Amino acid sequence: MALRLLENEINWILYDIDKLDFVELIRNCRLAIGLQQFRAAEHIRVTANRLKNLENGNFYDMPKEYELLGLSRLYDIKLSVLEDKAIEYVKKKNKDKPIRKKTFSGYLHSMRENA
Repeated sequence: MALRLLENEINWILYDIDKLDFVELIRNCRLAIGLQQFRAAEHIRVTANRLKNLENGNFYDMPKEYELLGLSRLYDIKLSVLEDKAIEYVKKKNKDKPIRKKTFSGYLHSMRENA
């Protein structure tokens, strides 16, 4: 039953996914399911400080592949959607500077195909 409630909460966020930027999306998803930052950070295997920076928009380069993959799996959002949102956000933040999109490594390539 608790899982159904969590699913309903996150579905409200995902319903408006087009209106949210990357930062709002990952912050709102975490808050919707009631996870504390350090717990969410453990799930995606980053430090709590790194997740805080992502949620506050304190980054200029694309998030790393494993960060996007972890967020995708934790919040059940397609990886391609998260990548697109992150690219949009970085472009907006950097204005005219070129974006360095990180390529996925061979190790994560098989995991990426399943996400």
